[in-house]
Amino acid sequence: MNKKQLRTVLQLLEKASKVHKKKRRDYIKSCTNDEIHAICGATKNLVDGNFEMSKGKKAYLKKKLKPHECQIRYLSDPRKSVKKKRILLEKEQFGAGVFTALATVAIPALIAALG
Repeated sequence: MNKKQLRTVLQLLEKASKVHKKKRRDYIKSCTNDEIHAICGATKNLVDGNFEMSKGKKAYLKKKLKPHECQIRYLSDPRKSVKKKRILLEKEQFGAGVFTALATVAIPALIAALG
């Protein structure tokens, strides 16, 4: 991924992470397919460990996302439909964990990568 693509993904993730909890479902419904792909791609990179992070953040991330391992695998599969991924992200229990992880780990890592 080049720096221009990273900046675009970073902007999309920052926008998504700033949405208030009560409005998150409406936000997900209004997202474009590219935004859903950016969220899913960042989630996959989090799980794969492609972001540099401290041991404490890795432990936090593992604890936060472990119960949702099956859903995360579903999100990271490019063959699955965007419509079903959108429905999965709309679920309060799962979507909140993904957005928290993105805000605490993925966004700072992307900012550091763009340096």
